[in-house]
Amino acid sequence: MFFNTKNFVILALTGMLLCNATGAPTVLADQPSFRTRQYTDFGRPRFSSLPISQAIKTVRGNGSRHVAVFSDPDCPYCRKLESDTLSKLDNVTIYTFLFPLEQHADANRKAALIWCAPDPSRAWQSWMLEQRLPVAAPSCAPPIAANISLGHAL
Repeated sequence: MFFNTKNFVILALTGMLLCNATGAPTVLADQPSFRTRQYTDFGRPRFSSLPISQAIKTVRGNGSRHVAVFSDPDCPYCRKLESDTLSKLDNVTIYTFLFPLEQHADANRKAALIWCAPDPSRAWQSWMLEQRLPVAAPSCAPPIAANISLGHAL
């Protein structure tokens, strides 16, 4: 998810989905001036250029389709995306880049616990779908700062 002052933009496999601050989708076809004026230089990063070693990898089915998501462990919209959409996809590999937002005071700690868990994918799913954090994990160096820089650069 990318954030600007009024809207969330989700880059999808086939384009962009614009959502307002309440999470309600807005159809871009109805807003050609927004699309052309504000996002002509937005560009789409090449998937192959993403540093997937900095992401939690979750494979469902044969994993033939690929999706990259920047997500905050304490973001209610991220949780809704996870439970209502991503958890229902099949034949997909999801790369979740942990992206704790400043306004969520405990998100950095939770992101580190999830990343450093023995099975980060399972820890992520347990947290986002069941609100169960892993117990204190062995210390490691989570790529949170690098993910935040990457998210802002995109």
